Amino acid sequence: MVDWYEKKGFKFRTSKVAFCQICVNEDLKKAIQSEYTCRDLTQDLWPMVMKYDRQVYPTLDRERILRAWFCVDGCRAVVALRGNQVVGYGSIHEKPHQEYGLKNVFADNESVVEAIVRELFKDIPEDRLVHFEKDEGKPMPKYLEQSVSRYDYSCIRMYNKYPVETIGDKMWLTSAAIL
Repeated sequence: MVDWYEKKGFKFRTSKVAFCQICVNEDLKKAIQSEYTCRDLTQDLWPMVMKYDRQVYPTLDRERILRAWFCVDGCRAVVALRGNQVVGYGSIHEKPHQEYGLKNVFADNESVVEAIVRELFKDIPEDRLVHFEKDEGKPMPKYLEQSVSRYDYSCIRMYNKYPVETIGDKMWLTSAAIL
């Protein structure tokens, strides 16, 4: 498949992602003590979120892209804070057939990922399927490890206009398409 995309002009590559699926259960929704506070993404948090996003995409201003994803009906985006400092963010959106998709869960560490995902799952009914793409450079977060019901396949993120520089330290759950 990579060869086909290369013939179509997609010559720039970044990370590889694995497509995964999880069924929401009581354990995944359970509140835990955390040193992080998760808040819904509001207008006052956007500048801090964009500053954080630049730690992952240093040469790409993704504000228009993220606003297009996060500011629509059926999507919930949250920001994880330690004090007044952003330590991560992520989103979940409704898909057809009562399924959901996690996108762009970027975090300083695995504990932040857990805080964000627990917050995003808290209003999702149990037994609903959630799809996500995990950066293959990262281990599956332990919080999700036992609940992943399917690992479909992996792919390489490719671009055709210019190379997209990414710094993967904070990239945990991502998206297959960013532009």
